[in-house]
Amino acid sequence: MTISVTQPEGYDPMVRLTDGRMMLRSEAMRRDDVVIAFGELGAVDKIIKRLGVRQISCPAEIGSMVDDVLRDNPDQARQYREGNKRVLSFLVGKVMTISNGRANPRMTNSILSAELNAEAA
Repeated sequence: MTISVTQPEGYDPMVRLTDGRMMLRSEAMRRDDVVIAFGELGAVDKIIKRLGVRQISCPAEIGSMVDDVLRDNPDQARQYREGNKRVLSFLVGKVMTISNGRANPRMTNSILSAELNAEAA
């Protein structure tokens, strides 16, 4: 799906949506049932909330998911601590699954790495 956008000249709402990490770019590209007329930016926030496509960038929320993934995948956590850094991608994927693809991937990677490295120390 895609989002159709009508906007005032010189105003780029997709920068706000994607670069501002308010909405996942992949989700924005899949929506064809939404037409956004931009007069007020507040309309964007309301639509993103209604569609449930806001990216999760709260460290505490992602941290909670990371804790669940590490608890449910102790073998992979052990493999990481033993030097198999490739397993980090598997664990990030598990967090993305729990979050329905909405967790900020960079933040997820960072929090997972920090947790795994802290446990190893």
